[in-house]
Amino acid sequence: VQINRAERDVYAATIDDKVVMKIGPGYHEPPRGSKNWILSLQGKDYQIWEAL
Repeated sequence: VQINRAERDVYAATIDDKVVMKIGPGYHEPPRGSKNWILSLQGKDYQIWEAL
């Protein structure tokens, strides 16, 4: 697990370079680069992306 952001209003982490999760009302999206990320789940104050 790699912590991408840990702030008062958002916590985000990358898991096994395959999943990115964001918890909290703050903004975070996976980095653009060599992987294409698709938003697979979202709800109130959380989002989960999967790498293609």
